[in-house]
Amino acid sequence: MVSTQKGVDYVEKKLIRHESQVTLGVNLGKNKDSKTDIDDFLVCAEKLIPHANYITINLSSPNTPGLRELQNIYAIESLLLKLDILRKELKKMSIFNQVIS
Repeated sequence: MVSTQKGVDYVEKKLIRHESQVTLGVNLGKNKDSKTDIDDFLVCAEKLIPHANYITINLSSPNTPGLRELQNIYAIESLLLKLDILRKELKKMSIFNQVIS
């Protein structure tokens, strides 16, 4: 587990060095200081999907301010649609693990 304060670039560098035969999942969560929640999820997903076998979207952290706003159906649907578009774009470029598909 990596502290969110270190940022997505730090995590990406750690994952680039990670070579293993185990299945690797990445859990994306909202930063408490985020101003653009959905965009932040997308930036993190774009950087980290190529290094993971799967991702999870954490929308249920009770101590993260504003996170519950993302739990409404319209926010979730918007986020999932944008993540699906990103997944399809990355799949065309063949730059991520084949487990995500």
